[in-house]
Amino acid sequence: MMTRDEYEKLEKVSNQFCSQVFFQNALTDKIVRSHAQLRMNDTTCLLVGDYGEKYHRGVFIDIFILDKIPNDEKKKRDLYSRILLTYSKMTKPKYYMGRKHPHVAKMYDHTIYVILKFFYQVKLNIYGGKRKLFREFEKTCSIYRSLEEQFKYQNVSFEVTNSLRNVLFEPEWLRETIEVPFEDISISVPKEYDLILKEQYGEYMKFVVGNNNHGGVYVDLSNNYTKYDKLSKKNFLNLFEGGSKNE
Repeated sequence: MMTRDEYEKLEKVSNQFCSQVFFQNALTDKIVRSHAQLRMNDTTCLLVGDYGEKYHRGVFIDIFILDKIPNDEKKKRDLYSRILLTYSKMTKPKYYMGRKHPHVAKMYDHTIYVILKFFYQVKLNIYGGKRKLFREFEKTCSIYRSLEEQFKYQNVSFEVTNSLRNVLFEPEWLRETIEVPFEDISISVPKEYDLILKEQYGEYMKFVVGNNNHGGVYVDLSNNYTKYDKLSKKNFLNLFEGGSKNE
């Protein structure tokens, strides 16, 4: 996770990354997600829902963005609603039209709705399409970025759009960093990492056996993901039989 300011700095220098790394978001690839990812080129990391998709599907690290959220409950609820509505413009036009234009909700199973949806998609393309809407979504998530007090940090762009528990971090938890060893390198982490991890996961040092959030995952570190593009859907799904797999 990183704050919005840090994320925007990373985004600006993403074209300077080494040839092995690809910075992925709705502006750099044919994908719309509420978070970004760093992908490794010439590798494969497939999820069950990736069948038929053309975006980069290499091994990835998720980048979750922390935005400032007001302590005021009414403002917070209003922000959550605006974020969900803005995100639905890109991902669920049917939901968006139903919320923004309630009279359309009654037409969901009618030919008229199909026609309206078609013209809505045309409108998106005329006015910059999903790229423009993604910037609108980011702007909505960060509307309180100028707050200096009475706020907390939240991964609001991801938690709200995925109906997850709202996890709030105190600003002082993120102010100082320390260097810690990780594999054969040293990385910067928040000095109050223990408080952050407890807020996010509870007793995070207690070993718990559970499933991953992605469901089935197929990893191949030796081949480019395009190797699997010609698989039939049946053969694609067979890759995930027995759970996550590595090649």
